[in-house]
Amino acid sequence: MRARAAVALGVLVLAGCGSQAPKPVPAACFGAPAPIVAALRRAPGPVTLTGATRLSDCVRLARSDSDLQGLGLSLTAVADQLRARASSDPAAALQLGYLAGAVHRGAATTPGLSAQLARRIEEEAAPDPGTAAAVRAALARGGRLGRAGG
Repeated sequence: MRARAAVALGVLVLAGCGSQAPKPVPAACFGAPAPIVAALRRAPGPVTLTGATRLSDCVRLARSDSDLQGLGLSLTAVADQLRARASSDPAAALQLGYLAGAVHRGAATTPGLSAQLARRIEEEAAPDPGTAAAVRAALARGGRLGRAGG
């Protein structure tokens, strides 16, 4: 009887091991900023990378230190580019806000692994004192859109 129970328990344990492995972070989330910047130009509409990947999915799926580091390099480069233009370009401000909102959305679904990345991108999207009202409004609107569906 004990042997049967041990075998049954072993089968259950092995069945649990067969559950799906976490999905990998799509390659579109990494690398040069140009494709991500190009995707962000679709904001305020839906922004997706190759393969219908949302920016929040990139953050949500990043589980390892190397994934987070690679993603951080890509997304902070994008944020830096957008920030350089945002003070005089409300469209870039909207895109930067969207990026920050989407990263926040993705980090909110992980157990604290992506919080540092979200904080860094949100800092880039914070308006400086004296920022024009139109730019502030664009940053805020982009942030709301990114958090809602980025």
